[in-house]
Amino acid sequence: YDTVQSLKEQISQRINVPIDKFTLKRGGKQGIELKDLTKTLQGSSFVNLSTVYVEYGQPTKLGEFRLVLSLAKRLAEPQDKELFEFEDLGEVYISNDDRPQDIVDQVIEKLAKKGYEVKPNQIRIRERHNERLGRIYRKRTMKTQGVYDKSCLLYTSPSPRDRQKSRMPSSA
Repeated sequence: YDTVQSLKEQISQRINVPIDKFTLKRGGKQGIELKDLTKTLQGSSFVNLSTVYVEYGQPTKLGEFRLVLSLAKRLAEPQDKELFEFEDLGEVYISNDDRPQDIVDQVIEKLAKKGYEVKPNQIRIRERHNERLGRIYRKRTMKTQGVYDKSCLLYTSPSPRDRQKSRMPSSA
């Protein structure tokens, strides 16, 4: 295989799935998606015995990121006050230059399909680490905040600084 494109074509033939219906990631499930199909394998940092992970789904384009969104809900009686349960909301595709507030309309639409009524000021975009919340994504572009295809979440429960009133939709 000379290029990522030729590798992807070979994999497509072997698994009998169209090339535009799966992604390739270098290094495993949490790896980096290989978006530039014109690059050589060496130019994509492949070495002997490198791992390629094949994942069904729409490939992202150069300059685009895929975020996997979840709704975080604080556990009713948590052993650990930082543990949450999560409801899958699906994926959104954003560009390098999008900011967290640019994603909000897509998130509200996904929530409405699940029966939630949430206002834009009730939404925080945060990183998800298993059952815990990670950092909050602020006003800067997602790329400058180090976001690449990640599991992110929308957080509508009270923050540690705002525990007096719940931001969780009443239907949740």
